[in-house]
Amino acid sequence: MIDLCIDESVQAWPGVDEAALIADATAIQRAGGADACPWSLRLVDDATIAEINGTWRSKPEPTDVLSFPMLEPFAPLLPAEELGDVVISIPTASRQAAEAGHALRDELRVLLAHGLAHLLGHDHHTPDEAAAMAACEAMLLAPFGPTPAGLVVRAGVIG
Repeated sequence: MIDLCIDESVQAWPGVDEAALIADATAIQRAGGADACPWSLRLVDDATIAEINGTWRSKPEPTDVLSFPMLEPFAPLLPAEELGDVVISIPTASRQAAEAGHALRDELRVLLAHGLAHLLGHDHHTPDEAAAMAACEAMLLAPFGPTPAGLVVRAGVIG
């Protein structure tokens, strides 16, 4: 189950389709084997994500996606009462989609996969962690066929 909250500031954003977003998030969750685990997804503007980023990461600037796992990394994950929270900035996602030359929906899938990979215990601080997270992102994006690369691969952390 996904608890979706779309902030008023981005509700009318072109390309934000609540039904498509829930369908994509559900497919990503299912691909990760976490069907029965609830998590929350919040869509926000750049000012809001900058505030959250400043509060929790001491980086008061906009970013694309933030994740707040409820579980210890690599703990036995499933079933879990709740995986955690993912926050996505729609303006940043829109800019990234335009720069990459693909649709906002594709970019949101990539950000959902990255966020959920974090909720499932992955990180990308070391090369080994990044490789494992990139593989997880690829697995989570597989239901969509050819899609843009995951964030870890796109960032050039691994090839």
